[in-house]
Amino acid sequence: DCGAVLANFSRLLVDANRELDSPTLFRKEAEGRTVRLNEQVEAAQSEGKRRLEAIYHPYHRHIDQRVAELKEASLLSIHSFTPLYEGKKRSMELGVLFNRDPELAEHFANELKEEGFAVALNEPYSGYEGVIYGVEQHALKHDRDFLEVEVRQDLAVDPKSREAVVKALQRASEATLSQDARRARREQTL
Repeated sequence: DCGAVLANFSRLLVDANRELDSPTLFRKEAEGRTVRLNEQVEAAQSEGKRRLEAIYHPYHRHIDQRVAELKEASLLSIHSFTPLYEGKKRSMELGVLFNRDPELAEHFANELKEEGFAVALNEPYSGYEGVIYGVEQHALKHDRDFLEVEVRQDLAVDPKSREAVVKALQRASEATLSQDARRARREQTL
């Protein structure tokens, strides 16, 4: 079985992939531009509290509920990144972020590479820098394997490219995150 929980809100309202005390929970700046929507917003103030109660907390509660229902599922969080950042072109197409299981991340990345994608580990962001908070907190709470994948936005918006990415993610997930794949990895280490 496979389940999905989508954040149906912009990270500019509140970043669901940040801890409550993160300075970027309510982004004040994006791509060098002021986010006017958030100029006066703090988590402890009324507008910040309203957003947390209306969208952030329900989103995370829903993830916990789905993970609890899927008893042995691994967690894969999917995000996107811009092809250009601060004027520099990003050549990688997919990034596999991790902070606990480098072998799992390498195996997953290699599966994506076999599908013909330019893949990097802990790029364009590093899982060691707290940017995989959402998937990590739910995986640790339920004792699950987890990874985060970053998809370059030009691939995500082009229908043919998006279809290829989805197929590659499905194959990589089956090869590395499925119950059978995890069982086989455990047997290899015994």
